[in-house]
Amino acid sequence: MSTEHPTLGTVTREARHDVPTAELVNQGIAMVESGGKRKAAAFLHKNGVGFPVIVRVLNDRDIGSRRAPSKKA
Repeated sequence: MSTEHPTLGTVTREARHDVPTAELVNQGIAMVESGGKRKAAAFLHKNGVGFPVIVRVLNDRDIGSRRAPSKKA
């Protein structure tokens, strides 16, 4: 998947290799609609997702399309 970044140009995202974290991030992103960013951030933090990742995924303008494809073994 490729996206346009205002500074970096075209950025290609590959599937996450860390499937458990990818699933947690996807749950957190889904949680934004029902509970807001604070609830999602607290959930991600409680489950060990790093602060830089939480900030990046919850502050993306296209948050609904942020769900990373999980790499299937």
